[in-house]
Amino acid sequence: KTELFWGVMLAGRYWFSDAFALGARGEYLKDRDGLLIPRATGLDLMSGTLTLEAKPTNNLIFKLDNRVDYGSKQIFQKSLREDTGYQITTTLGAVVTTD
Repeated sequence: KTELFWGVMLAGRYWFSDAFALGARGEYLKDRDGLLIPRATGLDLMSGTLTLEAKPTNNLIFKLDNRVDYGSKQIFQKSLREDTGYQITTTLGAVVTTD
């Protein structure tokens, strides 16, 4: 038997100015045989991310990621003893570069 999983992703970014940008990303994953998540055979997983970027200097970028994940099965932890089929997360990150 051949086991199978596959996925696709589409992303883009638009700079409004030298200092501000907006990025978006969408992803889809099909894990037919439970190779990635063994307890969720036949899983369809979708996610969408919206990222706001601020670049106050050439060597510093702040990124605010807002993400929604949705699964066809309850794989995300909601509480200690309860799972759910979706999750919403936000992450604030800083990227420092050198020349």
